[in-house]
Amino acid sequence: CSGYRVFVDSLLVVEPVNEKKVAHYSKQILEQSSSKDVMKSVSKLLAKMSSLAGVVTLPRVNLGTLRHIEFLPLSGRKVLVILVLNEKEVQNRVIETAQVISRVELERAGNYLVDHYQGQLLEKIRQDLVQKMAGDRDHLDQGMAHILDLAHASLESTPDSDCVVAGHNNLLSMVDETGVDGLKDLLDAFGQKKQLLDLFDRCMGATGIQVYIGEESGVDWLSACSVVTAPYIQDQTSVGMLGVIGPRRMSYDVAVEVVDMSSKIISLALKSK
Repeated sequence: CSGYRVFVDSLLVVEPVNEKKVAHYSKQILEQSSSKDVMKSVSKLLAKMSSLAGVVTLPRVNLGTLRHIEFLPLSGRKVLVILVLNEKEVQNRVIETAQVISRVELERAGNYLVDHYQGQLLEKIRQDLVQKMAGDRDHLDQGMAHILDLAHASLESTPDSDCVVAGHNNLLSMVDETGVDGLKDLLDAFGQKKQLLDLFDRCMGATGIQVYIGEESGVDWLSACSVVTAPYIQDQTSVGMLGVIGPRRMSYDVAVEVVDMSSKIISLALKSK
């Protein structure tokens, strides 16, 4: 492990990203209709160009921008929330309110949120709502209290983070390093995703390309692997991570180049959308 670290830190030479390649692949990926389709395409690109496993986390919802929100009554106290983020991203989620709320009040709540918060980041909206709810609710009319409760519940019930993975079968050749049981644990982790998400979430605070070799990842099932990661950007903010995972004997120059290029491709795609 220490030998690989010396090589990466001292001897690795990576050529600047080929902008023509970025433009070429960006043009293909921009044809995708949603951010998730973009992530799927980029994960496949990572795997294909590196011959490793490619991982891309979906953009963090709390960093999305509100475009529209609508509340529709369902049975009992259940309400359907239709949330439009970043121009085209549509999410549907069901929340349960403390009491039955009329269709008129639900429409008023949606109109209020669009009028006051359209174009703002969800995280900023959530912070403002928390401040309002912490104030003296006795001075709020019942309708406004319902609006705050609805808004807070709908924006707090964000879906779990997710990631897309491609090329994990490229790791089958690692059986010599991991053994059969170790390889099974590795592939199982890719299938469950949670451990991958935990790993990439921990990398979120790092800037630029990071290389974790063996135990440096802090994950037991990756002790025979190396991980190369980079964030991708939307509105000058890191909103997700991508990277490749493979054996410690990987071609680090190729891995770093592919991860760097893919980060730029996703950032361009999100900017255009």
